[in-house]
Amino acid sequence: MLPEGEAPTLLNDDEDEYETFFVRQPQTPEEIEQACCAIEVCCTEALRYGGKDREIIKRLGNNPAYCDYNLEGRLNSIRATLYGKWYHRWVKYIAFKVVNTIT
Repeated sequence: MLPEGEAPTLLNDDEDEYETFFVRQPQTPEEIEQACCAIEVCCTEALRYGGKDREIIKRLGNNPAYCDYNLEGRLNSIRATLYGKWYHRWVKYIAFKVVNTIT
């Protein structure tokens, strides 16, 4: 439920659902920031940015785990990288644990 906490008006909030998805697209700069935060805290990579807006891609760190396209406008393929999808999931999980241990 972390992503839903970051963007409650943009994501589903049904606790019985095991999938996280956008129920509407962000329209304001504040909602875009909420959506980016939700993408970053989602530990299953269920949320991704599928557009080509360079500012949003920069905001998400040009990270292939978060974005379908990179800053050059090319489609990312994290499965073809050295580490692939599982590496990115572990990095996100460890970051989540570290943040929640500190707070």
